[in-house]
Amino acid sequence: MLMLVFISSCGSSPRANLGDVKIELKTTMPDSNIIYEGKEFGIYVEAKNSGDSPTQVRVCMSDTLSPGAIPETEILCLPEKKLDAADKNIPSKTRLDFGREFIYEDVSKDSISTIVASAEFDYSTEASADLCIRGEETKLEDCDLDTLKRTKGPIYVSSISVQSEPFGEINDLNIRIEINELSDGVVLGDGVNTDIYLERTGAELECSAEDGSLDGSLLRWDESKTKKVINCITSQPINVGINDLYEDNLIVKLDYQYKVKVSKTLTI
Repeated sequence: MLMLVFISSCGSSPRANLGDVKIELKTTMPDSNIIYEGKEFGIYVEAKNSGDSPTQVRVCMSDTLSPGAIPETEILCLPEKKLDAADKNIPSKTRLDFGREFIYEDVSKDSISTIVASAEFDYSTEASADLCIRGEETKLEDCDLDTLKRTKGPIYVSSISVQSEPFGEINDLNIRIEINELSDGVVLGDGVNTDIYLERTGAELECSAEDGSLDGSLLRWDESKTKKVINCITSQPINVGINDLYEDNLIVKLDYQYKVKVSKTLTI
């Protein structure tokens, strides 16, 4: 008998509070979009983490106006700063201040400048799913399966489905893992490092991505893609016993660097 189990998380909205990372660019002027020529002003970035992983955040800023408050050949970067994990559904925030005043001088009336800020985050997310591995004579109702457990982050495991094929005393597993991107950013470096394994049995899994983007444990993440599907099979059938069953835990870990960007248009 073939058993297909679809494991997903609980919640009213599949995208609610899943763990995006954001930044907001602000100035110290009363109207943050209007700057007065010859008047100094401050600029700072507020970073927000709605995910379950603490992260280091690195922020840089540049100016499109030439000459601008920031020289056109200069990009201002701040030392990295720790950003805590969210407290349940309450995002953590931190302010990153550039520690200096800026000023526009000798510019045409009603000039427009765009300040661009970017932030890089080091992120980790994880998901786990309980699996029931059983022999052919074991009743399906004897399996006690739980919902998907996962941590939140900009790239996260959205679902796991398991096709279990008991035959006599052995069992083959076919596992489908869907990975989604939530935030409006980009993955840096070569891609997302993955670690997928069965926690208790130690049975070896052979995994591949449907679009061919999984190279060993590295999942290459194209900027145009917001979803990846990984399929895993057991390299050899698992010997269970025809009347036996045991539970295992599938673990999926994702590690990656993530970059988001924001801009603010200023009228001078």
